[in-house]
Amino acid sequence: MSQPPPANSKRRDVLTVAIAAIIALMLGVNLFMFFDDGPDEELVAADAPGFELPVMDGDGETVALEELTGKVVLIDFWATWCPPCRDQMPELEAIADDPELEDQVAVLSVNTDPDTEDRFELIEEFMREENLELPTLIDDGSTQAAYRAGTIPTLVVVDPDGQVIYVSEGVHDEERLRELVEKAADGR
Repeated sequence: MSQPPPANSKRRDVLTVAIAAIIALMLGVNLFMFFDDGPDEELVAADAPGFELPVMDGDGETVALEELTGKVVLIDFWATWCPPCRDQMPELEAIADDPELEDQVAVLSVNTDPDTEDRFELIEEFMREENLELPTLIDDGSTQAAYRAGTIPTLVVVDPDGQVIYVSEGVHDEERLRELVEKAADGR
């Protein structure tokens, strides 16, 4: 008769499988990062692609980029399923709510969730859970494609003259956002 393997052997097998899974995940992430070009740097110093997007719960209201000429525009591409987006949204709302920046800056929160039956429910739940009041623009994918924002969150900063001065993936804290606003406003 064969004897069952010792408990240490089972733990070692589980540990080996766990380590192999972690290594596979790390390799996958590194390969994704290697083949992902990231934000398109060709956008920087070019005219910002124009768009007009509907405001969620805006009763037909839309926002067009050209209407914001003369202001620094922060365009944030995000989705409800994106944990880093949750981290950045309150930082963006702080900029949008700053009375000193009100006349100089527009923050555009562009949702990139797939167009499903429950999209608006998901957005409302996200905003409620995060206690956010930032107006949400609904993209059908065309604006995200025009800005080549394949990874989210992606932040695009447009200067008052309509030129893209900054494109970056990832989370930006409030201090960094304020630096970018100042840079854009000063024409640097």
